[in-house]
Amino acid sequence: MPAKETADEEKKPRDEEVERVEERVSQAEQAKVEAEKEAEAVGKRLVALDRSIALEQRARESARKQGTNAEARIDVLEGELQQARKDGAEDGVTNKIGDQIREAQQRIRESRAEVQERAARLDIILLEDQYSVNDVIRIGNITGMVERVSLRVTVVRDFDAVHFIPHGQISSVSNLTHKWSRAVFDVGVAYGENVDEVMDVIRELGKEMRGDPEFGPIILDDLEMLGVDSFGDSSIMIKFFIKTKPLKQWVVRRELNRRIKNKFDELKIEIPFPHRTVYHRVEENQKILPLEQLAKNRNTEAA
Repeated sequence: MPAKETADEEKKPRDEEVERVEERVSQAEQAKVEAEKEAEAVGKRLVALDRSIALEQRARESARKQGTNAEARIDVLEGELQQARKDGAEDGVTNKIGDQIREAQQRIRESRAEVQERAARLDIILLEDQYSVNDVIRIGNITGMVERVSLRVTVVRDFDAVHFIPHGQISSVSNLTHKWSRAVFDVGVAYGENVDEVMDVIRELGKEMRGDPEFGPIILDDLEMLGVDSFGDSSIMIKFFIKTKPLKQWVVRRELNRRIKNKFDELKIEIPFPHRTVYHRVEENQKILPLEQLAKNRNTEAA
């Protein structure tokens, strides 16, 4: 064997090894970038948590001051009541002062109970990590991004407005971006299509998305095909989902929807729209006229 061919044969494995090493280095660098981003996100969540705790502490201190002021007011009223009794005041005056004392005491009890309840709710939210700033949550019929969590309220912003939701009104919370998210798809195809082939096309588009340098890093797992989900009036619904990083499910959904539409157009896969079939009942021996003749008859009758 010529020396040149031998050298080329020896060089080829080394080149392949170099390529594999470079690929591993590239993957390690990408993993490092992702880890740095994740660490930055965790740092932001910790800062938001510290702010929430600071707000809670200030609110509790304010409540304690209010309670101290109320108790001081009660002491003043009790002194006035004793003085009034010494001065021989009428029962109406002493009763009025006594009512004010009892009212102030009741306000203190209610205020303390409310502060404790709010603090308990906030402790549950923070300690159980139900949600924090920058999470997207659903409370009742409100869905939006959390901007602030205080002792009394959670502030949520959606596309239209900012919502201030008292913790006392929160009975359940849905967190749409807790640790990871999921882009869920329901794609309708015509009854004449082969659903197995359609699902293969969708799976292939999912693989392309996973390998895309722009969208691949925000997709955490391969597309999971659930299959034929339901039979509609004019379409068969195919359901699947993709696991993504938090807050990235909408980006992935919009891009994959775009690719599905273009691919279906290329392969002539029909995405149907609702059809309606109208049946005309005709009496026996009744003559059926063309639409043009019916319109002409109506115009004649109107004239």
